Amino acid sequence: MTAAPDPTPAPDGPAPDDGPVRVLLVDDHPVSREVVKALLESLGARVVAVGSGAGSLERARLERFDLALVDLHMPAMDGLETTRRIRALGTVPRVVIFTADERPSVNEECLAAGAAEVLRKPADASDLARVLRRAQSDSPKATARDARLVAVFAETYPKEIAALRRALDVGDHATCDDILHGLVGASALLGFTEVATLCREMKGRLTTDALERLEASCALAAAG
Repeated sequence: MTAAPDPTPAPDGPAPDDGPVRVLLVDDHPVSREVVKALLESLGARVVAVGSGAGSLERARLERFDLALVDLHMPAMDGLETTRRIRALGTVPRVVIFTADERPSVNEECLAAGAAEVLRKPADASDLARVLRRAQSDSPKATARDARLVAVFAETYPKEIAALRRALDVGDHATCDDILHGLVGASALLGFTEVATLCREMKGRLTTDALERLEASCALAAAG
């Protein structure tokens, strides 16, 4: 990976738990798009994936992102032009271009277009984790959680765990999935990445052991 100088090299692994990094993924190839999206989500990122530069501009106008990960070679609007236009919108503080293009001029072209760095394909989980860490450190969003909201979570999660246990005991998997869906949203908003990930994984296959893991994770998150 070729990047702008980074004063403190970030360790490998998931991004720190300061809330999910919001990523706009732009790649015209459906398989590549889904693979990268899955890797980013496994690292705790919240990902919106689109297949074109034009599509990325539509999404970037509607919501803020911490990071845009943009494929270089796309039809109609390539990664350079997409990067210029995303930066012009002012809703994405960091854009990373990813490419398998090894031409010597590629890095200079990408940085001149406004990219913060260039990520070489094929990118693995450790590469993406470093990109997420840099995006998180650059993000203007507050990193301190609202103590009042954490208190609300601490008060409500035991009731949801109890409801999950009752639904599981009677085999009501639809209700289990509904409760888990609500927990995903609440925990993700608070940056409780482990809780959100567990809830997603348990949908459709909740077990007693998994529920105990979820309860322990919720307790740990609520305790700060």
